Amino acid sequence: MLEKDGFTNDQAKGLVLLVNEAITESMVSAIQSMVPKTEQQQEEEEMNKQLQLLTDEINTLEKKDFATIKGELARITEMVNTIKGNMRDDINRIHGGIRLDANLEKARMKEESDDLIKQLDLAGFWIDARGKN
Repeated sequence: MLEKDGFTNDQAKGLVLLVNEAITESMVSAIQSMVPKTEQQQEEEEMNKQLQLLTDEINTLEKKDFATIKGELARITEMVNTIKGNMRDDINRIHGGIRLDANLEKARMKEESDDLIKQLDLAGFWIDARGKN
């Protein structure tokens, strides 16, 4: 067939040998790069195991982080509640002090008012007594 295209018998044989050799090398290379099915399954199982280990480790770390954050939140909440209680106590103490001061001032003013009324009464009696004399 190649001889009809102008190749000599030796050229045609050489060309066929080269093509045959190229195809053989290509097939050998393809076969060498292929992995047996059992080996592929073993590698797939190994990768699945490693993926499961990684997933488990991530889950464990997430749980640990969540527990840590939850503990910190509880601690901060307790601190806030303590501060609120202290502030409430301080406010009550201040209000109590203000009420006490107001009541003391009220009592002092009443006492002073009573003293002034007594002095007015005495002055009135004194004026009446002087007017009778």
